[in-house]
Amino acid sequence: MGHHGSRVNLTLYGGVRKIGGTKILLSGRRDKILFDFGKDISMWNDYYDWPFERPKTLEELIHIGLLPRPRGELKDLYTRYYDGIRDREPRVTACIISHHHADHIGYMTALNRRIKVYMEDTVRIIQQAYQDHKSGTTVEDDLRGFKEKENVISFRYPMRVKPVYLPAEPPPLPFDEFDIHPLAVDHSTPGSFGFLIRSRKKTLVYTGDFRWHGSAKELTDHFVKKAKEFAPIDFLLCDGTRVHDKEMKTEEDVEHEAKEALKGCEGFVVVNMSSMDVDRINTFYKVAKESGRNLVVIPKMASSLTRLKRMPIINYPDLGSIFVFDEKRGAAWRRWLLRGVCRKGPPDKTKYHTEYESGKLFRGAVTAKEIVDNPRDYIVLTAFYSLTELTGLYREWLRSKRRAIEPGLYIMSSAEPYEEEQEIDLERVKRWIKMLKLGYKPIHCSGHAYFQELRRFVSEIQPKTLIPIHTESPSTFKAFAKEGVKLKFPVYGTPIPVE
Repeated sequence: MGHHGSRVNLTLYGGVRKIGGTKILLSGRRDKILFDFGKDISMWNDYYDWPFERPKTLEELIHIGLLPRPRGELKDLYTRYYDGIRDREPRVTACIISHHHADHIGYMTALNRRIKVYMEDTVRIIQQAYQDHKSGTTVEDDLRGFKEKENVISFRYPMRVKPVYLPAEPPPLPFDEFDIHPLAVDHSTPGSFGFLIRSRKKTLVYTGDFRWHGSAKELTDHFVKKAKEFAPIDFLLCDGTRVHDKEMKTEEDVEHEAKEALKGCEGFVVVNMSSMDVDRINTFYKVAKESGRNLVVIPKMASSLTRLKRMPIINYPDLGSIFVFDEKRGAAWRRWLLRGVCRKGPPDKTKYHTEYESGKLFRGAVTAKEIVDNPRDYIVLTAFYSLTELTGLYREWLRSKRRAIEPGLYIMSSAEPYEEEQEIDLERVKRWIKMLKLGYKPIHCSGHAYFQELRRFVSEIQPKTLIPIHTESPSTFKAFAKEGVKLKFPVYGTPIPVE
């Protein structure tokens, strides 16, 4: 690592006194590195209505304030690729993505194509899945001009699985002025990372989004262990999404509550959850098994899951025991996935061969009719606020001319709509839940650290300066700012001197 005398600053362009839109710039004399480049979902919803009204240009997003203005150190930050113009040399040299949620990766598409984007393999795979499954393209999801090993650099993070389950040491990312060590953390999507950063004179920790109560809490244990070896820590940029929440709930609690809720339930069971929360999918896989039901996933969830099959994910479920919901509709990739699930003839075109082979990994397909005929036999996992499965089951019940629907259960097992899923008003979903005679029960634990976990984390790390980010309650961190810990509230666009 070569060093020259230079001033180092941290500047936040998102995640300041709010959850989402995280954009952190670490700037030295030569290296100017972004950590995450996310979408502010709540602000986006103030102006747009997915999927009907979406932004058309980057200029529009800049003018509204969803993207920071490209001036000073951010000069030439954005791509002109969409206009067929070669991008100029930007001042920002790299962007490092902590995980795949849209509030951290959502505006990567806006970046100048001469900026190298670093992400772990799992994140790259999930991003590709979303790209393959989307309908239509806007400036927010247009990945043209990004090429693997050229301007998209993926780093592997091999792990040994349980009972040992200790991450292998990844090499630091290659920068002149900073040593940056990515370390996996426990969060509600696989491939989530925090970072240990060393400049010439100072050490920094960026947690990314993390928790200490999920199925992979050993990762956060390991992150803390390595951070303590990195000490003294001068600056801690800490996720505070749930800092105000003192009620501790774990993934084990979700499993226990769901099992209890299903006792005596004779009707449909539908679960609303994040489509890439592998921990939660595995939790309901265990719930289904114990309750004598079969787990059913929607095609999008099924296709994305299969892409992660070879990744070192500790709680990866047994696909050969899982069914796929046959929606009888949709894009070509869905149809070929379901052909594979049903073991029908392979495609003539190689374009859909991967989806076909993916489908063959599952136990079989289940139609709405089969679920209506045997409601006690299935748990159906759906994505954020989706009406597709609810309306499909209701219409099938109408066709069946059955006299009554056995009372069932709708489990709301998500609270963080940070993915680009179709979000439909919850009240509308609840009306369909009522039509299907489903009880409504929230059973969820957060993908973020709670108050007690954050207090423990700060106590163990013992930073000199604590910077709360990704939180609406930064002042709650005063409870952790003991003697020797200085609390620094960031201001949007205002540099924080590091050295």
